[in-house]
Parts: sequence; structure tokens; C-alpha cells
Amino acid sequence: MTGDTGELYNEHRKIKQARQNDWFVQNTQIIQAGPFPHIVYSTVIHIKAPHTFVLFYPHTGRWQVKGSKNMQGGGAKKCIEWLQSIEQKETERLERLR
Repeated sequence: MTGDTGELYNEHRKIKQARQNDWFVQNTQIIQAGPFPHIVYSTVIHIKAPHTFVLFYPHTGRWQVKGSKNMQGGGAKKCIEWLQSIEQKETERLERLR
């Protein structure tokens, strides 16, 4: 029984690694094609928007706003959409202050 469980776990682990590698490639390509400057490190992408700095983890599709403990998810497309909405709100706020 133990050998069967080990083999099943190894198969599950290989499937998970393949899925995460696919996510890494897809998310990295989306971020690189996006409108914000970024720096790609081995496991994280730093995205610098004018008013926000995001740590994006392409293997999982999660991101974290620097200075916040909360993680958000949804992939690279959702991250870029979120950044664009934040930038739009901040731009509108600054225009109202003028």
C-alpha cells in the first residue's frame, strides 16, 4: 500500500509542477506584453506602476502590493486590469485636487 501511495503522490507532484510551469510561461508573457515596466527575477516579477509597486508570482498567479500583507490572485491579466484601475482612480483623484 505504501508504494502505491508514493507513486500516486509523485504523479500528482509532476502534474502540479507541469501546471505551474505552464502558468509561469503564460503569466510572464502577459506581464512582458503589458503596459507597466517590470523586472523579472527567478520566482517573482516586480511591476512598477506610477503609483503602485506589485510583487507578482507567476507560478501561482498571485500578487502582493508592496507594503501590504494581503495576497491577491487571478493571474497576470487580472493583475494588469487591477493596476490599470488603480492608476485611473489615482489620476482622477489628482485631477480633482488641481
